[in-house]
Amino acid sequence: MAVDESMLRNTGHCWVLKLGGLMAVVYWLIATVRSTVLIEDSSFLVNLYNPGLWDLLLRILTVVGILGVSVLIHRRHSAVDAERALLEEQLGSMKYMLEEADYPIIHLDQQLRITNINKAAASLAGAKGDELNYQYIVPALFYSEDHEEIKALLEDTRTETEAKVYRLKVRRVQPCHVTIRLAKEFVAGKITQQLLFLTDVSDATARLNAAEKRIAGILDQVANHPLPVAVFDLKHVHFANHAMQNMFAMPEPAVSYEKLMELIKSVCGDCETLVTAIAETLKDNTARDVTTVINDGEQPQHVIVHVRPYELQDAAVLMWIEDTTELAAKDNVINQLEQDLELLRKNESDLRAEYQQHTEKCSEERHRLLEQLSSEQQQAVRLSAELEATTQRIALLEQQIKQQAENSRQFQEQIIQLRQDNTSLTNSITQMQFQWEAMQLPIMQVDQEGRLIKANPAARTLLGIKEDTLLQSYVIKDEQLNKLAALLQGMVNETQRFPVELEFYYNGQQVTVNCYGIKLHKPEDQFLLYGYDITTYKQAQTELAMTLDNNRFELEDVLNETEIERERMNAILAGINDGIVITDMYNRVIKMNPAAEDMLGIRLSQALERPVHFIIRNPEIIGHIQQTVRERLYNHKFTLTIPEPDAQSTMSLACSTTVIHDRNLYDQGVIIQLHKLATEA
Repeated sequence: MAVDESMLRNTGHCWVLKLGGLMAVVYWLIATVRSTVLIEDSSFLVNLYNPGLWDLLLRILTVVGILGVSVLIHRRHSAVDAERALLEEQLGSMKYMLEEADYPIIHLDQQLRITNINKAAASLAGAKGDELNYQYIVPALFYSEDHEEIKALLEDTRTETEAKVYRLKVRRVQPCHVTIRLAKEFVAGKITQQLLFLTDVSDATARLNAAEKRIAGILDQVANHPLPVAVFDLKHVHFANHAMQNMFAMPEPAVSYEKLMELIKSVCGDCETLVTAIAETLKDNTARDVTTVINDGEQPQHVIVHVRPYELQDAAVLMWIEDTTELAAKDNVINQLEQDLELLRKNESDLRAEYQQHTEKCSEERHRLLEQLSSEQQQAVRLSAELEATTQRIALLEQQIKQQAENSRQFQEQIIQLRQDNTSLTNSITQMQFQWEAMQLPIMQVDQEGRLIKANPAARTLLGIKEDTLLQSYVIKDEQLNKLAALLQGMVNETQRFPVELEFYYNGQQVTVNCYGIKLHKPEDQFLLYGYDITTYKQAQTELAMTLDNNRFELEDVLNETEIERERMNAILAGINDGIVITDMYNRVIKMNPAAEDMLGIRLSQALERPVHFIIRNPEIIGHIQQTVRERLYNHKFTLTIPEPDAQSTMSLACSTTVIHDRNLYDQGVIIQLHKLATEA
């Protein structure tokens, strides 16, 4: 029969109240004897029931003080037990979350050896089981070219590190690249242990390398083009090919906007018009063409500057320059011929023949120049089309770069969140370690052979035990050795749920401890023993043995009736087709019927004392139970979706919860009724 641990703890602390009552009675008797001895002609019974006003007040105040101190001690012990139970539940939940986390996490000791690696990290590295445990992490997971840098990173005492990509040794064809974030624990300025958080960025790294290759190819094509091309905004020049750099004698490709304007003013004849056109294009995103003259030190060049708006994060300009020096020279020749024609007209009668000849030559020359101009215009259109195609390709590449930047930002946010979670986890572990040291109850960690692995200060002080010794050496009697062996065997088989009283001998005294055992998930084949010092309670129990013997028969009748009621309740639960789960006030499972075991795919022996969300795998169940207890609801109905026992599909459950009260109307737990809903075809 399962025993409620909270009831056992409360029963274990009743000895405080009993001792306080016993001390009050002993004090009253001592005061009565003292009054009888000191006061002549006084009776013991008179001093016992009517000692006088002042003596009576003094006795009452003393008795009330003793009882009050006993009640305070009892409440303090109860509060410590509740805190210990909560800490144990939180520790189990955090270990489970760390092991089942989807994010790869590796735990290292002071020598940078792998002490624990969760499932996600083992899957990423292609490891099986615990084959990486206690291996030096640098050669085990990283290539030789990164060994020195990885070792320096792990031995660095700084808590903030830059995110850098490293190649990981994995058992697959494609290379694996990861970023590393660290969480380190320091003791006396030295790193005692640390956690590695790995982020798989293999796909992002491959896409980024491919994009960089495509951008480099396009920029090489534009950089060697004879047409001067530049892209800039109000801050600086984003791109300028070799022709543009040579034309304006730019000291470097990426100069500031102000420096570019200074270079334009230094070589352009009509610089104000060009500068104004560029500023207006940046302001209203309108294309403009400006004709001007550029003095490069050798001879003036007549050019047409094409200014077009360009799509960047801020307002930007695409500018290319078309050389029209030859066309300008030909226009000058035409103007000169027209002047000569005007002179000939004045002497029309004498120079008509010469005029006619010159007119024909001018027509032929003009026709040739127009044909040449048309050919050059066609070439300019072709270059414009090529520039437009190049612009489109650059825009596509910039869009891809923006997408990569967004992905990197998301990765950074995830890393920041994981760092915060790791800080919270570290604080919780530190707090639990402090509670382990400060706990007044004896707590021992042993293996299945009974060898002590770890003990808290309370256990060492009370029992005189030492680590790396057998617990059997502190228990002398054969009966106690058999109890200890049964306790260890019961924990190995996961059936030990009842306390075992063990007698230890320390400094010539016998210390009786009421021990409980818990099997640990990590590390395996190890157990946690904790107990309560009941030496004083056992002594008082011996004194009360005769009184209890008188009531034994009545107690047996009550126990028989209780057993009959329990069997009746088990029969009723077994006959119910719906699943029934009963929890205590800490949301721990204390009873299940066979229908619930079949429905949830877990036996009562496996779920006993576990949190209810361990068997009903839906976090909403906790909220409904808290609402039922808080509002004292009866038949609170709701629906949950949980995975099937085979974990390949889900099923819907119609649930109802009802709060359980005792005869004093105190909340004792919750009854959960589960009804499996039919699946729609």
